[in-house]
Amino acid sequence: MTDLFGLELDDDWDDGWKEFAELAGRALEGDHARRVVTDRLELVLYKWRDRYVRGTRMRGVQVLRTVNSEHLEVVFILGVRALVTDLGWTHDSSEPEFGRDVFKKGDRVARLWRQSEPASLVFDVSGPSVTPPPSHHPVLNKIAKVAGEAGAVRIEAFEREALLDMDTQDRFFPPVATLVLAGPYTANIIVSRLEAWRFTFDGSEWSSTNNGWTVSVRLQSDRISVRLTGVPQTT
Repeated sequence: MTDLFGLELDDDWDDGWKEFAELAGRALEGDHARRVVTDRLELVLYKWRDRYVRGTRMRGVQVLRTVNSEHLEVVFILGVRALVTDLGWTHDSSEPEFGRDVFKKGDRVARLWRQSEPASLVFDVSGPSVTPPPSHHPVLNKIAKVAGEAGAVRIEAFEREALLDMDTQDRFFPPVATLVLAGPYTANIIVSRLEAWRFTFDGSEWSSTNNGWTVSVRLQSDRISVRLTGVPQTT
């Protein structure tokens, strides 16, 4: 099974994630880094993120070290070298104000940069995608179906991300998913269905909590935003 800095990627993760995991591992934990960082390298996955916006999909990770975090600067420098010399990416630009370097390979763009709080490295890869990633939860599919029937037929954006519980370091906090559906729609169709599903309205959004999942639906003039949080994940 493919491993993403300690997180096992089972069949719920698509092949693109498994390809990304291999690339990220080779860039940040490859031979260059292991030769220079002589103690245990062990980068810890702090955050993963999957984002789709208008035909572009981005997969990303934020990694840190619980010991000797100063070595992250070395890992960053060697990661830049590994991407160019070992993995065939072209260094496109540097953005010193963000501590970020940008690379290109075909129609894909990779970015590697430093974060100060917490001390960590962020690596992501984006490229064209005909379809958004799967929702991984039936309630999102159910709401998207009703929204489509009401007229909001276009998926404008979809994002999932989760943070590591730093107290235990053996699970992630509940993942957050955000789905944005766009297009002129008939609000009454959606409201009647949400009421039938026993969602409650607080004056700005509809929400429901069931079986450990919380769903919030916000109706705007030309788009519908759906937010989902759920149960912790074990690494």
